[in-house]
Amino acid sequence: MEKGLQEIKKIKKKLKEKYSPIIFYQATDPKSKLFNAYCGEGIPMVIIIDPDGIVRWQGNPHGERGDGEGGLTEKVIKDIITKYKK
Repeated sequence: MEKGLQEIKKIKKKLKEKYSPIIFYQATDPKSKLFNAYCGEGIPMVIIIDPDGIVRWQGNPHGERGDGEGGLTEKVIKDIITKYKK
């Protein structure tokens, strides 16, 4: 993760931009099959899956009440990476 953050900083400096593009995977679910399979309760919904295919976090990244409580924070991501990296 630290290596990725350093790369983003380099790109931002090179492009003289406040924000840099970050490559990530996302999916559309027009028939709500995936949303229903993961018992989605709202949008946005994030699912973090470890290298073994096990869901390690899912929910609204802003917290279930939209107040940030229980949301997807940098600490949550670092803890998942530390605990489940191979």
